[in-house]
Amino acid sequence: MRWVNRYTPIFSENEITASMISNYVKHHIIPGPKGKTYSRDALGHLLFVCLMKTTMPLEEVRFTFGIQQRSYEFNVAYDYFCEEFENLLAFAFGLKEQPDLVGHDNTVEKELLRSALLSAVYHIRLQQYIRLLKESEEQDGSRA
Repeated sequence: MRWVNRYTPIFSENEITASMISNYVKHHIIPGPKGKTYSRDALGHLLFVCLMKTTMPLEEVRFTFGIQQRSYEFNVAYDYFCEEFENLLAFAFGLKEQPDLVGHDNTVEKELLRSALLSAVYHIRLQQYIRLLKESEEQDGSRA
């Protein structure tokens, strides 16, 4: 849990709690632990949940997982998620004019993931923009 909270502040200001993780496991959104340890796959699922819950209900996150799991092995889907997330972040923050075409084929599953990630990436961009505006106003107010 500490590991996930260390890497997710950009997604959300709310930390993930043990009860939230238990709820995700109970509702089959992420895989449960083996003993007291979560697998690499479970952590990958949890990162996706942390990102996507800012823009879509958990039931839609679970639905998206189901489609991805029927179509790709987890490691393939996770690698694509990471590559596409980085690609769309660079696009949304103006580091490239167009997002790259990630992967070798165009599928409904990839379009679903891209659409979901675009919503999350633009949410991140909006939050960062608001944070910068607030900081600027605070600095202007302290100079007066």
